[in-house]
Amino acid sequence: MKPVRIAVVIPAGPGDDIADTLASVLRYTDPSRIVVVVDDTSSAPEQAPDVKVIKAGQARPGTQGGLWVKTAPAYRWILDNYEPEMVLRLDADAVILGPGLEEAAEQAFRRNPHAGLLGAYRVGPDGGRRDFGPAARQLRAETG
Repeated sequence: MKPVRIAVVIPAGPGDDIADTLASVLRYTDPSRIVVVVDDTSSAPEQAPDVKVIKAGQARPGTQGGLWVKTAPAYRWILDNYEPEMVLRLDADAVILGPGLEEAAEQAFRRNPHAGLLGAYRVGPDGGRRDFGPAARQLRAETG
């Protein structure tokens, strides 16, 4: 397996244009990388030697676990072929605005070695505090 500093997973669904996202990843991430596009459109071309396009997994109808089921083959492919120091999952409309992402993540993990995940999930898309109540209730109901 090939060691890389960062692996990036980008799900691309119908109507998504990932050109800007992919360009920002290729411009601002460390060259020691692999980028995996999870294609749910059959239109996402491989644009660089370190970009791999994987067909999305078949999810059940509805939204429960749909994105996870579709992206799981990408994570499996990465772990079967590479040894990433970190994995970044980006939405199709996300962009990286400058260099230093890997170093910032490494510093955050050094400050808190028990952390396994970084993110801004506490802030909702409207800029307000995200409410996890509905998800927590559903999780409790499904897991007993």
